[in-house]
Amino acid sequence: MMSQHNHSDYTICWFRLTGTELIVYTVISFLAVLISYDRWKRRRFVLLADKLNGPKDYPIIGSALDFIGTPKQIYEHFTKLRDKYNHDLFKVWLGSSLYVVIRKPEDIQIILNSSNALKKGFIYKFLGKVLGKGLIIAPETTMDYNLDIQSDIGSEFMINGTKALELMSNRALTVWLYPDIIYFMYCKIFGLENAYKLTKKLPRLMTEKKKNEYAHNAIDKNTIETSENDDKKKRSKALVDLLLETNKVGGNLSNEDIIDEVLTIIGAGYETTTSTVGFCILLLAIDSDIQERVYDEIHSVLGDGNETITIEHTTKLVYMKQVINETLRLFPIAPLMLRELQADVTIISGNHTLPKGTACVISPMVTHFIPELYSNPELFNPDNFNADNVAKRHKYSFIPFSGGPRSCIGMKYALLNITVLLTQILRNFSVHTDLKFSDIKLKFNLTIKSVNGYPVTIRPRNSALVTS
Repeated sequence: MMSQHNHSDYTICWFRLTGTELIVYTVISFLAVLISYDRWKRRRFVLLADKLNGPKDYPIIGSALDFIGTPKQIYEHFTKLRDKYNHDLFKVWLGSSLYVVIRKPEDIQIILNSSNALKKGFIYKFLGKVLGKGLIIAPETTMDYNLDIQSDIGSEFMINGTKALELMSNRALTVWLYPDIIYFMYCKIFGLENAYKLTKKLPRLMTEKKKNEYAHNAIDKNTIETSENDDKKKRSKALVDLLLETNKVGGNLSNEDIIDEVLTIIGAGYETTTSTVGFCILLLAIDSDIQERVYDEIHSVLGDGNETITIEHTTKLVYMKQVINETLRLFPIAPLMLRELQADVTIISGNHTLPKGTACVISPMVTHFIPELYSNPELFNPDNFNADNVAKRHKYSFIPFSGGPRSCIGMKYALLNITVLLTQILRNFSVHTDLKFSDIKLKFNLTIKSVNGYPVTIRPRNSALVTS
């Protein structure tokens, strides 16, 4: 019951309140009801979360405050959480969403192979602005385009692509930027939208070039493919050609759809190759003994000449493969992978049942550093991947490219590309640095990056390579 005594005083159930007090108590009551409803709606998640360790969370925002900071600070905080909970299962609330970090390979296998865990999670939609909405596969060869990253447009793509990834990383960890309308206003206010536009400039140019070539070839009657050689040529067509042909026979791809596919290819392919090769070169520069062992293997397979490396050669570079895998263990391309459950899934750890809607976080930065799987996990040791050690471990203890039916389809190409690049560099040059392994500092930018880059010096192995 409420009655008004004068223009500013109110009586509610025999309590006299001023107008200001009434507003304050109404707001507090509304928030209390809102928080109670939110907790009731999340009751199944709350029941699970109450059984798990994790950072302190608050109503509405969860643990989002813990992930405010620079990319370097965010990386350091995540590794502290990993070590604090002893690499075990732990929870993180971001807003009203529950994220469960999965540690054990046996649990990872269950999640990555479950038909109820095929959805990658809503945060992946943020990547569409940076890497497009296509499949993550491979660069240049698939595109039939010579991408010169040192050209003006190539350099512009690299700089703005890196900035765009940083923006997406920031959004993924800032719950109040999740709504599209708020993020749109945020980008407008701070002038951030330009990075996304410039990231698409190179893919747009490449798409237009291939479209013009396709239109020109369509006019040329000599391109009718009837011979065996033409069939072979048809099988090796570039991606844009295949997409344009799809449209010709009834496909419904817009120009933006094709640009998205191109953006995905050059973005993901560039990020995969350059990061891994950069880290690998830096690690070999730090450890000259391992570098010489790699060089000796390359020399034994390819000899002293300039023989072109083939796929058959790469299969013989066994120690090189160990070095690459150890690099990917320490510095995985994708430090976090998400799977959103479409139904309840029970895992081995604690026999916990993860309810529908749970976001499972599978992190190589956690699993790759479990001491029971890798002795001295903080050290660079390619012997972690010799045949005997690999045979002792669960196959999901090494997940740089995810696993299961939604694993990276470009894995074989990426590894082949990395192997060829490293072979060509190391057969001709030795690499050196003043850094120690402990000097490497990392930052989280949706991918793992070196804070200070890859400061190495290269020296020709053969004096004939030195030019004026």
